Amino acid sequence: MNENDIALLCQKIEEKVGRQMYRPKDFEYLSTCIFDKLHASVSPSTLKRLWGYVPTSSMPRESTLDILAQFLDYDNWKAYYDKGTAPRATSEATEVEKKPKTYRPYAFTAVATLVAAVVLMFIFNSRWSLLAATAGLQPDTTAIIKIGQRYDSPQQYLRLFGIIADKYLWGQQVPNHPNISVWGPRYHHPEWHNDGDSARMLPTITEWWEPQNHSDSVAKVLRNTDRYLQYRRMDELRITFMKDLVDTGYVFLGVYRLSLSQSDTTRCVWQRVADEVDLHDIDKLEKLRQ
Repeated sequence: MNENDIALLCQKIEEKVGRQMYRPKDFEYLSTCIFDKLHASVSPSTLKRLWGYVPTSSMPRESTLDILAQFLDYDNWKAYYDKGTAPRATSEATEVEKKPKTYRPYAFTAVATLVAAVVLMFIFNSRWSLLAATAGLQPDTTAIIKIGQRYDSPQQYLRLFGIIADKYLWGQQVPNHPNISVWGPRYHHPEWHNDGDSARMLPTITEWWEPQNHSDSVAKVLRNTDRYLQYRRMDELRITFMKDLVDTGYVFLGVYRLSLSQSDTTRCVWQRVADEVDLHDIDKLEKLRQ
């Protein structure tokens, strides 16, 4: 393991979360993503050292690398490294890295082709709208999901957001929206609880972690405190589908945001801030933070 291996690992993680690590808030966000996916903690300060944001003379612990490899869907660091994804320190690779970037003459052609495609798409859409109006039809300009809509599986609603996944289905980031996630918790989960008023379709969802055997009180305090502090910093929006609320499937409940007035280090209270989501205008959700 060398610095090139670590650098490539960092690059792959940035690609996965769709965000480069430039500011302290970026590392806090990544730490939360790792915890949400794996329920394992890698502190922002550790991530800063790994990325070189904070100078360090020591290599990261293998236990930390195991967690980061698992975040990339490998069993552990060894499985990631043996897969051949990490670069090897060869003179050939070094020479390739040293070569300056050159700009190809076909770059302009690619841009021109893209512009032409956009223009053709605009013309097609305009003609379709005109034909639809002439025929008395209305083109499908919106795709809005509202409270109460039901889905048989997480994959069914995740596809609406362009998310294809077979792991970690309870929480997935919306592409190109780092602080908006699609959340699919289970109502009255034995460890995470997810409590609320079911008669009103959960205007708030109270979430706290407690082991089923109630034996590790220290771990309970640490985990709940850590989650509260991280979510408070992130200001995340959660597009929420709840399992086992009205039947064995998933029902859409709306968009939730952490309630600072009701949450503390013992529990996180998520409050509904929107009853519907326009799939064609996800950017509009950002206004809910104002």
